[in-house]
Amino acid sequence: MNDVEADPTTLTFTQGGDHVGKIASDLEEAMTVEDMRHLERLEELKRPTFTTAGEDQLATTLASLLVIPWCPWTPNEGPQSRFLLDMGRETLYGGAAGGGKSIAIMMAASQFLHVPGYSALLLRKSYQDLGKPGALMEIAEQWWGGVDGVKFDRQQHTYLFDVPGGGTSRIVFGALDNENDRFKYQGGAYHFVGFDELTQQKERDYRYLFSRVRRKKTGPLADLPIRVRSTANPGGVGHEWVHARFIAAWEAWKKGRGPRPRRNFWPALISDNPMLDQEDYIESLMELDPVTRAQLLRGDWNIRPDGRMFKREWFKPVPRSAIPGNCIWVRFWDTAATDPAPGYDPDWTVGMRIGRDPQGRYWIDDMRRWRVGPNESDVFMKEVALQDTRRVTEAVEQDPGAAGKIAVHHLRVNAFATSQFRAILAAGKSKGRTTTLTAGRKTPLPKILAAGPTASHAQAGDVFYVADGTWDHESMLSEVEIFPDGDHDDIVDALSGAVNLLAKMPMWGLDLDPGNEGFVKENEWRPDAITWSPNMGEGWMGERISSERRAEEIVNRHVDAQVAEAFSMT
Repeated sequence: MNDVEADPTTLTFTQGGDHVGKIASDLEEAMTVEDMRHLERLEELKRPTFTTAGEDQLATTLASLLVIPWCPWTPNEGPQSRFLLDMGRETLYGGAAGGGKSIAIMMAASQFLHVPGYSALLLRKSYQDLGKPGALMEIAEQWWGGVDGVKFDRQQHTYLFDVPGGGTSRIVFGALDNENDRFKYQGGAYHFVGFDELTQQKERDYRYLFSRVRRKKTGPLADLPIRVRSTANPGGVGHEWVHARFIAAWEAWKKGRGPRPRRNFWPALISDNPMLDQEDYIESLMELDPVTRAQLLRGDWNIRPDGRMFKREWFKPVPRSAIPGNCIWVRFWDTAATDPAPGYDPDWTVGMRIGRDPQGRYWIDDMRRWRVGPNESDVFMKEVALQDTRRVTEAVEQDPGAAGKIAVHHLRVNAFATSQFRAILAAGKSKGRTTTLTAGRKTPLPKILAAGPTASHAQAGDVFYVADGTWDHESMLSEVEIFPDGDHDDIVDALSGAVNLLAKMPMWGLDLDPGNEGFVKENEWRPDAITWSPNMGEGWMGERISSERRAEEIVNRHVDAQVAEAFSMT
């Protein structure tokens, strides 16, 4: 990195036109035509100016954006510079450790500090993370501590910059450590929101902060770009949603299998950071386990640690023609009825269709899921049930008490009036017991116990799924693989509900006698007292295993020692 003058009124680009020309060439494949028009002016302009960027909402010229006000350095060549020249609304930078992520997002937040009224917000998981050696607050102190015209409000965690010509700009540092911390920023308005280490965050917190980025329609701030910027390494509690939001579409585009994604991802490796002692850092990373080493050294987003209850490879892909013709079929619904909204990541309504053959093998051939309001969800469920026909038993779990009965009656009338329908009484409450498997993520024990038989069958090689592109089997595999550590478990709940019900059903289906009101009673079926046999091929009914013995077996087989310590079995 090269030094530049600290006065934003006299900043000049010290690395010269060759560097800019190289970046412009590298950017060509990823940027729009409008972006390229701005890039043509890069070598002519010495200070940031503004122009209208058209329908893509790219609100500024890319000219001279590598000259960062109040920053003592200029960006590295390569992905760090590309990241800073990207004026799209939403962009991710990172991959491998040591790629200059924290410096990059600090520079991005500082690009428009010369504009009076500009406001940026930089976030980490906790204030302790912000203050770690080499983290954002230490960088800020190195850059701005004791600099004329820069003040630090320690109580508000805010740096204030006196803009030459009048006015101030600011950078606020914040954290999203607790459940409702995102609401601390309600009412705030920022032109830039940056997340350092995005995979440590929850998706709902990330989405909520989009409601905080806005600008005035007229005046000197009208041409400022609205930007949400993030850095991340693979791994962490947010790996799956970050991969789905940024990496999957980018990888498909790079391989020629999809359109250019509207969210850019700029991968960076250790080799892209010349300020780092690369050999020494690589030697340190070589001490890590193979999965973490691949994530941090190579920036590998597709390598995953072993699941706690399921492994992806246990589920066997097959063509639809491989399904036996003598299966009994259930579509089990895990219901929800909430539209997604900024800052809120609700559960999904999921319907898994699964068949079981006389040999005790399970065949997953369809999944439907959505996040809509209750009325629209009823319509969708009714349409799916009609497509399934009466050969498929539509099933849901009924919560205890009057509310559960009302909800089931509503579905019977509004969604499944012409279908074979069953409501399965829930196994009962767990007296509030939960087990913490990862920081901040608690999973009720009944969910873990209910998923145990499905994990047993999958491990034995008896669970197959149709991989013909007609349904989203990748989302199913991604969720079961990280269960119970992920933010959502709707697919696992529907999957385990179907498997547990099918294990109880005789091969000709459930009794249709209307006298039983369509219920499988709690004393007939429970996830922790299920009719089960270790070898389903030798008489699928098997022996009834007691509730205590079966629960203990599931915990010992599928839940790590941390779960086993959370409760005692008698």
